[in-house]
Amino acid sequence: MCGVIGMVCRRHNKDMGVIASRLLRSLEYRGYDSTGVACQDDQGRIFLRKDVGAPSALVKTLGIEDLEGRIICGQVRWATFGAVTRENSQPHEVRCKTHIYGAHNGNVTNTVEVKDFLVRRGHTVVSDNDGEMLVHAIEHHFALELGRHESARQADPLTRRECMRAAILEASRFLEGSYAAVIVDPATGWSWGIKSGSSLYAGVGAYEGNEFVLVSSDLTAVLNFTKNLIQLYEDEFVEYNDSEFAVFSLREHKVRTRQTGAVKVYAAGERIEAPVTRSKLRVEDTGLRKPFEYYMHQEIYASVDGTYKLSGLFEGGTPFNKELLRVACGAGIDGLHEAAARIASAQEFKESMKEFAAFRDSQIFEKLREAVNQALPAFKQDVFRKEFIAREFVSKHAPVLLDLAEELKSPDMKYRNMLAAKLLDAAAGRAEAAKFLKHAEDFTGAVLGAWRERARIYTISCGTSFHASKTASLFFNEIAGIDIIPLLPGNFRGQYAKSLRTGDVLVGISQSGETKDLIDIFNDVERLGLGIRKIAVVNNENSTLGQEKSDFYLPIMCGPEISVPATKSYMSQVMLFYHLAIMAAEKRDLPGARARRDSAARIPALIAETLRTTEEKIDKLAELLFLRPSMHILATRISSVAEEGALKIRETVLNHTQGIEASEFKHGPNTILGINS
Repeated sequence: MCGVIGMVCRRHNKDMGVIASRLLRSLEYRGYDSTGVACQDDQGRIFLRKDVGAPSALVKTLGIEDLEGRIICGQVRWATFGAVTRENSQPHEVRCKTHIYGAHNGNVTNTVEVKDFLVRRGHTVVSDNDGEMLVHAIEHHFALELGRHESARQADPLTRRECMRAAILEASRFLEGSYAAVIVDPATGWSWGIKSGSSLYAGVGAYEGNEFVLVSSDLTAVLNFTKNLIQLYEDEFVEYNDSEFAVFSLREHKVRTRQTGAVKVYAAGERIEAPVTRSKLRVEDTGLRKPFEYYMHQEIYASVDGTYKLSGLFEGGTPFNKELLRVACGAGIDGLHEAAARIASAQEFKESMKEFAAFRDSQIFEKLREAVNQALPAFKQDVFRKEFIAREFVSKHAPVLLDLAEELKSPDMKYRNMLAAKLLDAAAGRAEAAKFLKHAEDFTGAVLGAWRERARIYTISCGTSFHASKTASLFFNEIAGIDIIPLLPGNFRGQYAKSLRTGDVLVGISQSGETKDLIDIFNDVERLGLGIRKIAVVNNENSTLGQEKSDFYLPIMCGPEISVPATKSYMSQVMLFYHLAIMAAEKRDLPGARARRDSAARIPALIAETLRTTEEKIDKLAELLFLRPSMHILATRISSVAEEGALKIRETVLNHTQGIEASEFKHGPNTILGINS
């Protein structure tokens, strides 16, 4: 998978190595074969530190933590092209035709051809790594573009930026595959972040008054330093220094505005207006909280709140939020959700603070406060409990509203701020629940329509999401009597891609919403022009699948997935499809559907009870099994659960574990049983 970082600060930063170390460690889940960073100081000196090993260890042993400077470019590697060696680790600094350095994540699939092209043109290639080929390819075209100008102009920063843009465009025509990259021109200090099929996020901010622009493969890495994000879509690249940036089209591509449905086509090299927006994800939501010692343990318990919120969406809101709005209704809540959207979406945080304070100090708020205090006296204490905040702040605007309440707090305003935030959140949550239910209706309508017309319904996904989709197929079959075909991307291409027809429905399931295999399939299906419905199920609502590639999406609402093995997202995906299958059964007037809906509300509490009552037994079982080098998990009918359990063991214990349909166990797997199984 790999991951890249890039950052440019306005002034020399003594903590640049500390910042680089934090960023690299936050990407460790993306790669731990090799770690590296190039740090450039304000004198133009470049300090390259890279080697084989995980960032958690190497940031100390390589002295990365001690670096000072103004510019960093770094990478963590999960080896694909080239062995795990220092030479194949990144970043790569090259000087064959001109001087640049950079790093990438992803795969350049024509690496052999690119390497041959470069060697024949005089480049000294020292590794087998596709990242080096990418950096050399851009260097090659950068030198050609500079050569079109007289020597005096070649040092001009504006000329160099124009030449680098042209070089990136030319190299992208030659490089095949999916990747994101960071490229630095050390002569000017300008950098470029390229998003070509792999995730890349960009943000602007200040570190102790020192302005910066930051790019990273991981959103939470950016959010650890700023919440102000630069809008960057697939097939675009961002040119940046410490405080300025511009976004350009990497190749001709379309961007669809979901709000209006309008499609804008950008030509290669065209400048794109890219607004800075404030993230609605809180950094606090990505941290390790007490009493947990491991992210995965924390994420397992978070599935209780995630499924609770998701279940609430199908009922128009959680029980508490519906009661709060009922109490507030007498005081008049018209326009509250518009106010929440206006406050949370303001371009400047100061503007949001002003709007929030105006609402908190308004007469309508006083009426609401009196009504809530009288009807819900326990709320004054509940609203400050972390468990309550995690469970009952439900809207997309909740992170911003909580930040505002925190920012504006004072001893006499603390409760007023939290009440204002909760009222706005509840009103916004009700509007979002209505939108969610409409999309759930659209989903079941599309599925039922395809089923009645004898068209086919496919779910396409990878890893944990694939296991959830296989469970979804079971739900729809047994609850709604509808057949759904769950597939991995490669199997879809091999078995069905050439036999699609009008009326088919395609459901892409991805926690990140950035799974490249799914994006490619959605692009291919769109080009067929058959009018096939494309629906996304995502956790990251601002993702490529959610915002650009699907007709509409359904969110799983579980919060950021922090641990490497997906946990709470799996539970929320399964919960979502269970409810959708019930909705489809209700539309068909099938017996038992209403009873299932009523009992579904108990699922979050049952998950909590299971976790509470089995912790000791799980510890004992783990002690018994964790050193076993080979395990087999058997299941009947719900083999997807066995497969997901096996995946979790492989990801955490790193041993051989196989989940399998029980009847298949005797057809081969049983032959390898031994004292170690």
